[in-house]
Amino acid sequence: MVKYVRDLARRAHRVIGCRDLSRVDVMLDDKNEPYLLEINTLPGFTPRSLLPKAAAHAGIEFGPLVDRLVKRAYQRGTPASVEA
Repeated sequence: MVKYVRDLARRAHRVIGCRDLSRVDVMLDDKNEPYLLEINTLPGFTPRSLLPKAAAHAGIEFGPLVDRLVKRAYQRGTPASVEA
């Protein structure tokens, strides 16, 4: 079940065009069937927020998580539409 819910969250993240991070909230009904509640495209991002806690649970501490996200954004470069 965990693998299925993880896959559901990843697919939802990609379908709406998220990059790098989002928080996908899922609930289980009375038959333990998962359903997607919402996709938070700007989740809290303090060391005590849910997304960094989930990363820590997966073995990624806050500092390395921030570093990983900054590197991903930097590798994409600056979009031409950004105003100075």
